[in-house]
Amino acid sequence: MDTESYRSYNHRVATAPGLPDGEQLTVDRVAAISGLGVDTIRYYQRLGLLESPVRQGRRALYSRSHLERLAEIRHLADEDRKSTRLNSSHTSIS
Repeated sequence: MDTESYRSYNHRVATAPGLPDGEQLTVDRVAAISGLGVDTIRYYQRLGLLESPVRQGRRALYSRSHLERLAEIRHLADEDRKSTRLNSSHTSIS
């Protein structure tokens, strides 16, 4: 993802059109807004990359800060893939 795409994606996720400040979201809603799967979100939590959500009984509730962190994780993962591709193409040329 190039820098402009990242900014566009991050803006869309961080602003989450129609999302009132302070609104708490279910994991399904976070997945829909972020474009990531529910399993991926939970995986990032198990790895310690994403803070655990607030619990209300059996419900896990996420905030805008979770969306912002997911955008950052996605950007970093894309940058890592880009770097890996560059390194492997450089090795192939040598």
